[in-house]
Amino acid sequence: MKKVSAERGHTVEEAAAHLFMSPTRFYELVGDRVIPRAQRSGYNLSRVRRAYCQYLRKNKTERDDVAGQSLIGARTALAQQQTEAVVRKNAITRSDFVPREVFRKHWRSTVDRVTTRALAICLIAPALEMQERAAVAEALRTEIHAALTDFSNGAR
Repeated sequence: MKKVSAERGHTVEEAAAHLFMSPTRFYELVGDRVIPRAQRSGYNLSRVRRAYCQYLRKNKTERDDVAGQSLIGARTALAQQQTEAVVRKNAITRSDFVPREVFRKHWRSTVDRVTTRALAICLIAPALEMQERAAVAEALRTEIHAALTDFSNGAR
């Protein structure tokens, strides 16, 4: 076989045209170190093409890794969402799952009860103003005990 003579160097415009891109984009890829910098004689089209193909392959696999970028990823994401929906529906049917609005309603009710009882304790303070410390402590203890008993019994 005959040895191929060394390829002459090419300009940026020639190398960019070889890769079907603008010289500006070519310079960006050189700046990002995707394409190797030119030698004294110019750009070697084989090296430029090989480096650019490797860059495209690498970026293609990264794009395919993101769900929704490929058909396989989209199908996988859809199947996962459908499975989660079925699991959620079954949990609701078995009463293992409390819908968000029901939880919020009960949480607001609990917060309102705590606020009401805390304010009630604060409102008895003026009545206890001129009493002995032991009497004040006993009145507060009784009120707090009653509030905690209400909460533990689920009183509304």
